[in-house]
Amino acid sequence: PPPREGEEKPHAGTGRGGQPKYYCDANQVGGQWCPEVDIMEANNHALQSTLHKCDAPQNGHYSYCDRSGCAQSTNEKHGSYGPGSRYTIDTTRPFRLETEFPAEGGMLLGMRAVLRQDERRVVLAHEDCDREYLAALTAAMRDGMSLRITYWGDSAETMAWMDRPVCGDQACKGRNAGAAVISDLSVTALPPAPQSQAARPTQSPWWPPAEGSPAAGPLTERAAAVEHWVPDASAPWECHHYVGDQQETLWCAGAGIQGGYEYNYNAGQASPCGGCWCCKRKAKEVLSVWVFSDHSDALFGQRVPDEVVRDPVQFTQQGEHGIASWQGDRHFARRMPNEKAETMNMFLKRFSAGDFEDDGHAPARWGAAFAAAA
Repeated sequence: PPPREGEEKPHAGTGRGGQPKYYCDANQVGGQWCPEVDIMEANNHALQSTLHKCDAPQNGHYSYCDRSGCAQSTNEKHGSYGPGSRYTIDTTRPFRLETEFPAEGGMLLGMRAVLRQDERRVVLAHEDCDREYLAALTAAMRDGMSLRITYWGDSAETMAWMDRPVCGDQACKGRNAGAAVISDLSVTALPPAPQSQAARPTQSPWWPPAEGSPAAGPLTERAAAVEHWVPDASAPWECHHYVGDQQETLWCAGAGIQGGYEYNYNAGQASPCGGCWCCKRKAKEVLSVWVFSDHSDALFGQRVPDEVVRDPVQFTQQGEHGIASWQGDRHFARRMPNEKAETMNMFLKRFSAGDFEDDGHAPARWGAAFAAAA
């Protein structure tokens, strides 16, 4: 949404540089800042989707936005997108892009872009966009955002943010530019929320799943656990030396934890690793499981099936929180360390065995047990 004059009237903008009235974005193109969601910025070698938050507006005007944004690109998935049959998505042929914006309680929870072609798919799940970042975009998306489709390009240097290194020194003109067709646009609602409390069996938290679907069930010990990495404050920082064309300062700033290491970009200021701009230290490996976390869900407390977690179309995560699209519903989930999940499992087993009398407050107890385990 563009900045506003007073309470309601949108501001047409000044010094627009050829942009139409009321145009704004997160890079102040056209002279005005505003939140931006790039559903698809692409050529035939790379596709990127990006969320851009802004500082809270003052008197209806934004003063600064996150220019780089929280982005994910097909460049991060080798062989996923490009011209030719050797790529998962062959850009010489039509493909479909579906972008989802799940929400809970009126708050934006994530962004997931799914590219489909025949039976193949590529998923950009934006797992590095944390809840605070997404919350900063909630109001703008709730108020409504304008859809804009543009065809543009520039020199190789100014387009490197999107297609480096695959396009090299190719500029977006001449034989490197061609027709682009976007069609069949639609906006639909996501699948319904989880089942209501009335759908929950009262005698036991365990029951058969729908026929032909993977089983959600008790939290087994090692079988249900998956590895992930968390920061280790006791590990020393060391200097990281960039490897290959994919690594540079922007990469370091957004790398987080990768390959068992935590990365920190500091631009040489108060560097914890002796003056290097990019530092790294070993992260800590932990075992965890994904557990259905909404106590109003009929699947509350059960482990999310491994087949669902491994399928990027059925499961998406933002840090420690996830959403599973399964059995015709959306289910909220949380990642729990394995030892804490065992505490939850023990509580639910006792409930199933009848150690707790169902006095009508079972959901509250389940929620309290989940909070204690987490």
